[in-house]
Amino acid sequence: MNFAIVIDNYAEAGVVDSVKEDMQDFMEMPNYYRVFGRPILPYFEHPWRWGSTKLPSWRARDGRRPYIIGTYSQHQDGPLPEGFDSLFFWHTPDMSWLETYYSSTDLPLKVGSVFHGWREAYADRKHMPPYWGFLQPTIDLAQRHKPYFAQLTTWNDYTEGTMFEPSWLANVSAPSACADPRKSMWHSETKSCAQIFGKAVFNGGGLLPP
Repeated sequence: MNFAIVIDNYAEAGVVDSVKEDMQDFMEMPNYYRVFGRPILPYFEHPWRWGSTKLPSWRARDGRRPYIIGTYSQHQDGPLPEGFDSLFFWHTPDMSWLETYYSSTDLPLKVGSVFHGWREAYADRKHMPPYWGFLQPTIDLAQRHKPYFAQLTTWNDYTEGTMFEPSWLANVSAPSACADPRKSMWHSETKSCAQIFGKAVFNGGGLLPP
């Protein structure tokens, strides 16, 4: 199976240099994902923290420059910024925005975005209202537009409700927080997971440790 590493500069503006040697090690592997002969470098950007995104000045050990795929939400207006080779799409409940990405003539390579939705379970903050039920619509769009490859878009899976695999979760250190990923993420300030779903849900009817 081929793979690639996504880098994220939320915590460090110059992370692309800090991980240089590790990325070069990964890019040397025979199953690191490449396009047009170049190893890809998807880049989740946070320009609101750092300003312009710092791009790598280094190359893979075979001498090729990484194929840099930036974040569409940060560069959706106008032509592709200098230094980037393309852009990838993340999450949205707005399918027309995803359609706009697929239809863009400014991007030489499209990355399909396939996701269930979003419902975060943070106790102390909420980034956006939850949305759910987008797996089939995003698959349909990817099949129709035929991107170069597709990304199963998930990050901070269970805390942000972007996971694909079904599971029951109970937070034993904070019993007021719980989740049922089949119905998206759930957070209650007043009821425990057991009160909401029933104690047997979390111990297999007494077969599993509490």
